Amino acid sequence: MAEGVRDDITKLIEGDHKSPFYKLVPNGAIFINLCFKKGEQMAYPYTYLTKLSFETDSIKLNFSEDRIVIKGLCLKELYQKLLLQEVSEISEANSQFESQDQTLFIESISIYPQEL
Repeated sequence: MAEGVRDDITKLIEGDHKSPFYKLVPNGAIFINLCFKKGEQMAYPYTYLTKLSFETDSIKLNFSEDRIVIKGLCLKELYQKLLLQEVSEISEANSQFESQDQTLFIESISIYPQEL
């Protein structure tokens, strides 16, 4: 596929979204794939998401068996996209670089067993 065509298709799918920390699927994602600094990946289906909460520096996703905590900066846009089930992938930062003001930055993704 020609590079220009691939760029056009990507722009149609993602719009002007250019964050290195998450990927979008505008018509709804089935899974959220979590990508960790060391290369591991783990996916959770949206159907098992029971609660989603936002705080200034974190987003918490409660699934039937696990609780995911995403820590970072400027997370509100990501939270809003999660509400719409448009996020297909979330990635931790590879290094501890300084985030500029008003720029999304994902410092860490942690998984905890759900308390019964």
